[in-house]
Amino acid sequence: MPVPDHRVIVDCDPGLTRPAADIDDGLALALLLRLPEVEVLGVTVTAGNVDLDAATDGALAVLDAAGRTDIPVYRGADRPDNDDYPQWNEMFRRRRSHPEVARIWSGWRPPTATRPAADGSAAEYLAETITAHPGEITVVVIGPATNLAHALRIRPDLGSAVRRVIVMGGGWLLPDTLQELNFGWDPAAADALLGCGAPITLVPADVTLTTLLTPDQARRIADAATDPLGRTIGDGLLRWTEFCVSVRGRAGCVLHDPLAAALVVDPTLVRTRPRVAAVDRYSRLTPGRLVTWHPDTVYAPTADLPDRRPVELATAADNDRLVRLLTARLPG
Repeated sequence: MPVPDHRVIVDCDPGLTRPAADIDDGLALALLLRLPEVEVLGVTVTAGNVDLDAATDGALAVLDAAGRTDIPVYRGADRPDNDDYPQWNEMFRRRRSHPEVARIWSGWRPPTATRPAADGSAAEYLAETITAHPGEITVVVIGPATNLAHALRIRPDLGSAVRRVIVMGGGWLLPDTLQELNFGWDPAAADALLGCGAPITLVPADVTLTTLLTPDQARRIADAATDPLGRTIGDGLLRWTEFCVSVRGRAGCVLHDPLAAALVVDPTLVRTRPRVAAVDRYSRLTPGRLVTWHPDTVYAPTADLPDRRPVELATAADNDRLVRLLTARLPG
């Protein structure tokens, strides 16, 4: 059997086992499990899109549906290192209480797991595993960055040991969107990650919001499912896509996290440019706001700019190719 080209840890907040929770983390994890070029070493979970218990259930359910009980799931942070998470939780509570939710998830049986999470913390697992395999592991961060920030406290030089970090988060040119969840949940953690010195590909919401999976495409994925993982993902995808259309008024569901995950094997799905990146940690109006600049042309006479390694900032995505990849791989 050939050795996979990419060894990956997925850090995420899957909502697959809760009604009206975004399932894009689950789609991203399922995609990585389907790709023969990828070896998923472990999954670390954090609160964010859902609470920590729900995120743990979601990760375990995806892995169990895939028959991958050999892949450990580690529980991480149940809250950010600030006090702002109750406001995010209230936003999710209002979403779940929408009258359409009961109709869309009527008769739904949430996927379940057959095992508990592994012993030990997500931060310890990240720090120890990456350090033990320098230059070998790609970390896909598709939830808040709290676990990685905690791992950096354990191993401050972790950025030099990782092969690459692919981060979905932030928004820097989005009118009327002052906060994006992954960076807004824990701005200090996001900024610590961007400044850790690792080779980083940053996929902001500016780009992911240009992606789309239509209800017809979701139906084709669900109808083509050939195994428990495909059926689990297909059912969740149909319900979430219907919610996005009927409640959010979109033409389908946005593929935030699947785009980031797909870059593990196909970085040409996005166009990038090198930019120094930081996160606004203290603003009263926009905590978590992504800020980027080019070090040779930046104009900021009074700003205290950090001296850090530029990231590869995604600026555009090929949605057609991404959808073709998902349609080919997710059903099984």
